[in-house]
Amino acid sequence: MKTREMKRRITSIIVALLLAFAAFASFPGTVLAEGLSSNILFTDPAYTVSDEELDSLNAKLQEISERQQCEVVIYTTRDYYGETPQEYADGYFEQYDYGYGSDKSCILLVINSVEGNYAFTTSGFGITAFTDAGLDYIVNQMKPALKEDDYASALNTYANLCDQFLTQAHTGKPYDHGNLPGQENKIDKLMIDIPVGFGAGLLIAFLVAGKDKSALKTVHRQKEAAQYLRPGSLQLNYKGEQFLYQNVGTVEKNSSGNGSSTHTSSSGNGYGGKTGSF
Repeated sequence: MKTREMKRRITSIIVALLLAFAAFASFPGTVLAEGLSSNILFTDPAYTVSDEELDSLNAKLQEISERQQCEVVIYTTRDYYGETPQEYADGYFEQYDYGYGSDKSCILLVINSVEGNYAFTTSGFGITAFTDAGLDYIVNQMKPALKEDDYASALNTYANLCDQFLTQAHTGKPYDHGNLPGQENKIDKLMIDIPVGFGAGLLIAFLVAGKDKSALKTVHRQKEAAQYLRPGSLQLNYKGEQFLYQNVGTVEKNSSGNGSSTHTSSSGNGYGGKTGSF
């Protein structure tokens, strides 16, 4: 336990040194290459994974973030210290200056292992890549492992899905309602089933109509509708039109325009994301 605690302290010292370097680099005359932030991408104060799993996940997140040009970040905690989950996630994102490139592209997942809930903060391209429906899908894939306290498996699932979602978003068609992973085959199947079903229904209707028609050999088509009325059976004393009512429907439009709802942090910055429990 002492060895593990010492490793965590060394990790904290490294983070502090990196932050100090980032602060120094912000002075005039010093330039950082545009890209990843100088932060460690998975920090685990709640001790949800082993040291080996922590190192492995950090390496995976670094590789994904660099390749996709969008930081994929995880932070675990046991207390929000009086803030809401979303406020806590936004504050953590801003405090450690996460985000790839000039638009600060990022997806941050904060998990509270005690309360069993989570918060996402997305920024830049992360808002485009991770829609509300997409974030729900990711959490739903993680929930079985989270409920078993298998955080290593859940967080690896998160990392892999973030990679998949970012790849899809770079095609210009981010995952959203109707085209989430696994739904593509259902859509292809519907494209086959609908025409087949329509054709079968049309054939049955044709056969039934043909049978009914053959039973009405004594009925002949009339040229005018009046010929179908019995003389003197219909008398109209008044004819007119009256307006009764109208229905007006409204649809709420997402502020980001792509299926991702956005909010403003306490510091006035705009982010995507959402919260929930597992």
